[in-house]
Amino acid sequence: MTTPPDKSGLKWSEAQQRQRKRFKLAAAYAKAAMADPKVRLIYEKKAAKAHKSPWNLARSDYFKGKDLLTKK
Repeated sequence: MTTPPDKSGLKWSEAQQRQRKRFKLAAAYAKAAMADPKVRLIYEKKAAKAHKSPWNLARSDYFKGKDLLTKK
């Protein structure tokens, strides 16, 4: 086994920082969507048809601009 690389001193570019922020927001949206029983049920049904996980589908919807939390 090897130790993972130490990235504590790494400086991210502006583009990398923006992308990391987008992923952080997408994860927060997916977490909120999975916490809401009605929205989670919608994602579970859609995910079963698409052969994906509800979490990944919710995160993907965030990137596509689809927000089921505000459309209840």
